[in-house]
Formats: sequence, structure tokens, C-alpha cells
Amino acid sequence: MATQAERRAETRNKIIQAAKRLFDKHGFELTSVDQIVTGANVAKGTFYQYYETKVDVLADVARDEGAEKEPPVIGDGCQWQPSYSSVGAIHFDALPMVRGT
Repeated sequence: MATQAERRAETRNKIIQAAKRLFDKHGFELTSVDQIVTGANVAKGTFYQYYETKVDVLADVARDEGAEKEPPVIGDGCQWQPSYSSVGAIHFDALPMVRGT
């Protein structure tokens, strides 16, 4: 039987995966929270237990995207390891524009 922490992680992952699919298909602006919760098969209230806004789930989608990528091999077999601060700078600088601030 799954623990509460495992169930919470599974629910969060379902939301992230649904959001990622919908953002890829329709774009961020045209994807609604209603579409995300339908795609994740969770209640709208459940979404708001994990995220305040659609922008917040976008941040987790971006983090998830970065975690899935294999670091490139450079030169003599060494692997480049990006810092999360550099990944964040790439993805999260655009968030204020999405929020309209």
C-alpha cells in the first residue's frame, strides 16, 4: 500500500504530466486549469492544494523537463552538469511576462 507521501507525489506528477501535454499541444496561454485537472483526472480543488496558479505548475513542468534531459558528453567522456541556477535563469526569467507583471 502506498504511503501518503507517495500518493501526493503521484498526484503532483499526474498534474505536471497533464499540464506538460496540454502546454505542448495548445500552448501555455490557451491551456486552462480546467483542462489540466481533466487531463490529470483530479478535482479542481486538488490542483489548488498543490498550486496557486497555472504559472506555478509551469515552473514544475520546466523543472521536470530539465531533469529528464541527459547531460551532453563533452570531449573525453566528461559530462557537463548544468547548475539549477542556470536552468532556472533560462526558464524562469519569462515567468513575470506570463503573469503580466
